[in-house]
Amino acid sequence: MRVGNSFLYNATQYVQEHTLLNRGMIDLGGCGIPHAIKSNNKTEAAERLSMSSIVFSLSFLGPLVLLPMFNKKALLKNGIVKNFSNNERKIIQVSKEFLNKDADKMVKGIQETGKRLNCEKDFNNILERFPDKEVLRQKLLKAHNSILKKDFLSTAWQWCATPYIVTEATEKITHKKGFSATYEMGDTKQLSDKEYQKQKHKRMLSSALLATIPSILIPTIINKGIKNPNTTNKILKSINKNAKLFDYTQEVNMPKIIYYGVWVGTSYPSKVIASRDKNERKDRLLRDGALIGMYSCGDSLINNVLGRASDKFLKTKIMDTDKLKGKTNNFFTRFKLPLKNFRDVAYQLKGESSKLIKRTQNAGAGIYWISLLTNMGLIGFALPTVLNTILKKSVKKDKIANKNNSTNNIKSNVIDKK
Repeated sequence: MRVGNSFLYNATQYVQEHTLLNRGMIDLGGCGIPHAIKSNNKTEAAERLSMSSIVFSLSFLGPLVLLPMFNKKALLKNGIVKNFSNNERKIIQVSKEFLNKDADKMVKGIQETGKRLNCEKDFNNILERFPDKEVLRQKLLKAHNSILKKDFLSTAWQWCATPYIVTEATEKITHKKGFSATYEMGDTKQLSDKEYQKQKHKRMLSSALLATIPSILIPTIINKGIKNPNTTNKILKSINKNAKLFDYTQEVNMPKIIYYGVWVGTSYPSKVIASRDKNERKDRLLRDGALIGMYSCGDSLINNVLGRASDKFLKTKIMDTDKLKGKTNNFFTRFKLPLKNFRDVAYQLKGESSKLIKRTQNAGAGIYWISLLTNMGLIGFALPTVLNTILKKSVKKDKIANKNNSTNNIKSNVIDKK
């Protein structure tokens, strides 16, 4: 089936670029639905579906609603754009790799981006308004920093609040406390109702701090690294060198590296803190820890293996071999190669035959969905099977311990009465 420039190819390109939507699909199709199927009872299934549905909705709708507002406010506040009815607003799509050195590099980047987006005239209007181009560079950096802080903060708050919202709903409906997966396994509650309620509010405060502090610190560090090309600090130097990794796609899509910052730095620890007892805490530590590893490496590894096989046997050019430039071409380095960005395939293969371009697009779209669905299958069914086994063993161990404690207490009372 030919998919180059088709609905399927365009959809593949869109999902590849939109990290939050990609994550939302994995969370709903790879976690929510199959994990609900693999749940221990209906309440746990409802919770997992609810959390995944909320994350998916935020992933799809959040950036479409919030990012245009953040972009407009940042560009207006810094006096960069005067007219939002034309394409001047697209200046925010100028890559950070053009802002990490000096004004000359920025001007070149603005001109190249304007040509690629067919809005050279609008970008030239902006350049003409700033005789001192370094002033424009600093204003663009401030705009990017403002957008990143607001997006990081809003995403972190939404994700950190989700477990509490779902847990509260469960408490109202079932009038039960503790990990919902154990509701039909006997009395395994670890905390009394009073202690649980007291701790819940402290945990909510901790989650709020986790959502807020990194949202201020991380964007500040990134901005400092990008705007200082002469820094000697290794971390800031690495950020400056890899400034392109922090680009938003099409003005609205959070870059993957920032997404991981939100997930690992705020959502993951907050979710663990929000756990209702030790069994849920262990489950979330293992479940989300495995998800982070499989999400960050699973797709990439499968894409890499299938993509290199396609280039070798089907004579496509789907692997982004430009990433090898200046690096040793060894076994481990080749495993780090990603697929080409689907939006740029035709551009990067300019000059090649139309048959090669279409064959590469077809192979790339196929590989992407095979990888995504395979990873979703592993995450969706293999992972909960293992975790359910661990949970049942833990509950059984707790029951034995509780029974022994009860027996010992009875014996002690008998002895005391004697």
